[in-house]
Amino acid sequence: MPESEHRQLAQWLNPSRQIDAPLDLGKFKEQLACQAINSRGWRLYLDYGDALFLPLRSPWIRPDQPYTNGLNAIVYLRLLQACEMDVLPPPVLVASLPLWGLPDERLDQVPPLYFRAAWKAAVASQYGQCSVADFTEEVASVSRWFFASRMYENAEPGLLKAGWTALLRRKNEWAMRQEPTTSTIGEFPGDEWNPYIRRVEWGSYRFEALTNAKQLREEGEAMQHCVGSYHNYCRAGARRIYSVRGRKNGKRMATLSLEYSADADGTLNWQCDQLSGLKNAEVLPPDMFLSADAVLRAYFDLPADAFTKPGPSAQATDEVEEEWDCDF
Repeated sequence: MPESEHRQLAQWLNPSRQIDAPLDLGKFKEQLACQAINSRGWRLYLDYGDALFLPLRSPWIRPDQPYTNGLNAIVYLRLLQACEMDVLPPPVLVASLPLWGLPDERLDQVPPLYFRAAWKAAVASQYGQCSVADFTEEVASVSRWFFASRMYENAEPGLLKAGWTALLRRKNEWAMRQEPTTSTIGEFPGDEWNPYIRRVEWGSYRFEALTNAKQLREEGEAMQHCVGSYHNYCRAGARRIYSVRGRKNGKRMATLSLEYSADADGTLNWQCDQLSGLKNAEVLPPDMFLSADAVLRAYFDLPADAFTKPGPSAQATDEVEEEWDCDF
């Protein structure tokens, strides 16, 4: 392969270097070794040269970012070598990376086993009946679930080694659990108002709808805030309250309040009104806010006629809230 096809990476790593300057591949191999590029990574770069990075587009490789292109290229090369494959991944897979929802757009957040599973699935799709568009949609959908749910932080090695089919099945099982289901008063004994969405699990949390005054009082006593007084809001259709629990241990962690109110133009919309911890403490884990947003988005997926328009008592409740003088 002509030496000229191995110059772009060197220029990215040293932007002051002229692109057409002679390159000593032996010394460059030593330089890459200092960047944790092993013999497998070097062989990939030696065989394919700068063409290896062509499918890796914005936001990682951009003409206007000479100082970050090299860093991202090295991270990408480390990912490829960790996958222990002797050929390059299909360009369609690499081109789909911007659709994956990577945290802070960081390539180093991609577990090699996950990328390897997607890599093999991409190759299989090329030999099967799956179109490029269908595969891109599938890999993007599974990846958004994988990273948004933070599974990438504690991914089960067994699941990742099981391959793409296992990941797709796990994602579909999760999606079925998240599908919002409308409920009516009386479906469960003790319901005083329609919970709309009774339960949502997302990430590390479980959101359980509180559907009567007794449950609100118990939540208020356990969390030491005044959500127990919100029963009039809920009966009037202006609020829905959720107890936020640990997904694994069931421990109460926070209380979520969704408010149904009119925008400036009179359109009724749901919004996240409050998310507070014990004694109205500020909720710190960022992933809890992401999970709460997933509950809100589930409400957006329901038809508008599923909701009860806030009744006249909602305004009276506003007046009562001023006397509470507390967030919850």
